[in-house]
Amino acid sequence: MSLLNIHKKIFTVAFCLQLYCLQSAGQIVNLSESANISLLTCDAGDELYSTFGHSALHVNDDSLGINIVFNYGTFDFDTPNFYMKFTNGNLDYLLSTSSYTNFLISYKYENRSVKESILKLNASEKQQLWERLVTNAQPENRAYRYNFFFDNCATRIRDVVFDVKGIQPTEFQSVDDGVSFRDYLHVCLPPATWTAQGIDIVLGLRTDYPASEYDRAFLPVYLDSLFVHAGVVESESMVVKTDKAASVYSFTFSDPLPIALLFLLFTIVVTAIEKRKNCVFRVYNVIVFSIFSLLSVFFWYMWLVTNHDATSYNIHVLWDSIFYIPLTIMLLRKRNHAKFYTVLVYVICASDVLFIMLNIFGLQYAPSMVYPIVAALFIRTITSLPPKKNVA
Repeated sequence: MSLLNIHKKIFTVAFCLQLYCLQSAGQIVNLSESANISLLTCDAGDELYSTFGHSALHVNDDSLGINIVFNYGTFDFDTPNFYMKFTNGNLDYLLSTSSYTNFLISYKYENRSVKESILKLNASEKQQLWERLVTNAQPENRAYRYNFFFDNCATRIRDVVFDVKGIQPTEFQSVDDGVSFRDYLHVCLPPATWTAQGIDIVLGLRTDYPASEYDRAFLPVYLDSLFVHAGVVESESMVVKTDKAASVYSFTFSDPLPIALLFLLFTIVVTAIEKRKNCVFRVYNVIVFSIFSLLSVFFWYMWLVTNHDATSYNIHVLWDSIFYIPLTIMLLRKRNHAKFYTVLVYVICASDVLFIMLNIFGLQYAPSMVYPIVAALFIRTITSLPPKKNVA
């Protein structure tokens, strides 16, 4: 165990003890009149888990020595079967606490800015919110089942603050010209990256549903703007400033589109050579179909097996057909089931066409790298039918 992890565990224990002292004999201490509760909105980080930023609540009462950050976005790496639970959407997230000073230090170290928005709460509302946070931070209450769009570090704060303030979600349910959950994700994701386009492919049809001002607050930056619009914010200040430079797009191999275009070009060249020699390069088909067979299994797994709502109803299973599996098996065994093989080929090609048609009508967004991949797969599939002469 590293010294950093030991340091974190010590502070976790210390703040659990502090919360226990603040909640003695079932009574939570009353905040003083000078207490403040504020929203902390943190900039995106370099790691995948921090791509969309972060939100937390800061409770400060100097007269009582309270200077605590309540953080709904933590999880325990020591959880049994952690990676399987994370993949399947069964991982519990935790409401944890830390000192305000250490919270800011960690974000300074990661070069991530933090904006603090003091909430406009009367004494009764501050006390009510404080009591809920302390109660929810107790070991028996701190865990909850994470949901990317509807139950995360930002939505938990949104819901508890709105409930304390008596604000109805229906007041902020208007939709801005059909802007979807995916559109708001794109604000946080550089479009020409493997991460952005990979996320776009994995996320299903529900991601393209329109998102209201209330819904889009699953992202920390929009939670902050929602609170401002709702009149909940009293004042704002930058408590951590960074010197990050704005990213500039360049057409490189860090962008998946050039790779996809090279795949299409190589496929066209291979197919042209086949036509000249009147043969089929079986090995190339086996490699390509095997790769996309595995990817298709992954898509179906994320849709049917996991509990991630955002990955369900994914029409990318049309172009990356599950029927590549029997097609690959037949190629590996070199068995001549000409009629069945032909049926599979035409079903796959029809699925490719259906995907393009649905995409034209805007049913589900597809990133730019998908189109050359679909074209390459269509070419390899339709030309994989055995020719009259020898097969290489």
